Amino acid sequence: MTNPDALRKTLSQGAPLDMATSVDLVRKAKAGDRTALNDFLARYQDRLHRIVRIRLGAKLRRHVDSIDIVQEAFVVAARKIGDLELRSHAGILQWLAKIAENRIRDANDYLFAKKRDRGREKPLAAPPMSSVASVQFPAEQTAMSDRAFKTEIRELMDAAMMELPDDYREVILLRDYSGGDWDYIAEVLGSKNKRICQSLHRRAWVRLARLVGEKLGRHDK
Repeated sequence: MTNPDALRKTLSQGAPLDMATSVDLVRKAKAGDRTALNDFLARYQDRLHRIVRIRLGAKLRRHVDSIDIVQEAFVVAARKIGDLELRSHAGILQWLAKIAENRIRDANDYLFAKKRDRGREKPLAAPPMSSVASVQFPAEQTAMSDRAFKTEIRELMDAAMMELPDDYREVILLRDYSGGDWDYIAEVLGSKNKRICQSLHRRAWVRLARLVGEKLGRHDK
């Protein structure tokens, strides 16, 4: 299981998403169908949850629940669904991940400010209740998310991802968790050469596989 190729396959386990269904759901959602909107967002909940969980990191996760970030990102996505350009699952995930990253930055900024001012005890600002209530997530989808995160190898992989150097973690998130193409990845990483990004990606997976192997070894003792 510590072979990089074998580990990569664990990221794609589960039923593949049909792009035509996503397109149809978004079309209906843009026309005002709230059920279609909820169904569309629920399709990407598990994938976005893993991305958010890793981007939060262990330190911030002690103060912020990753599923709360996902839910708040979905509230924003519901308001901005008209802006979504449907090209691929990767594009949808990248759009959702960017929304979630803004919320993560807000949470980080708040906690940093709180450390400077211990006298201010104020919870993280939540979206208006009317907005939250407008997006209902099926209980079965939450159960699916819980089951996915009980998978041992995925848990170890996510934990190991947080121990990677920033550039290694980012290239794997962009390529394997979000499904970005190399042009997009090169742009995000500020590189003019896709081959450099691909080489970075290979090295990152070798490091990740080694970390997962070490964690498996400690777990088995």
